[in-house]
Amino acid sequence: MYSVIVFLFTLLEVGTIVVSYAMHSQMVFTNVVIYGSPLYMIMNLLGRDSAFLEKNPVYVLFALFHLIKYFSFFRAQMIEDSNVLLKLAIFMEAIYLAVGAYYSI
Repeated sequence: MYSVIVFLFTLLEVGTIVVSYAMHSQMVFTNVVIYGSPLYMIMNLLGRDSAFLEKNPVYVLFALFHLIKYFSFFRAQMIEDSNVLLKLAIFMEAIYLAVGAYYSI
């Protein structure tokens, strides 16, 4: 069950990146890859120009999305819900984090 949730969340994430890149939608691509990346959120969480301090609901929703996704990852690992969907989700999440790190740094 949790592996299905994780797979759908990561598929949505990677699908959004692919579609925004293919349609040349720079705004969506930047928001999902850079500003929506957990790496960027952690690096800029407590700075003076933090998006969370501005109370922008989009960034709060990104953080909530990632919290639910990582909680589902954790639960799938704890109940040993290991199947092809979970392995694909881990692979897609690694791709997402690598792309996010590449564009953030």
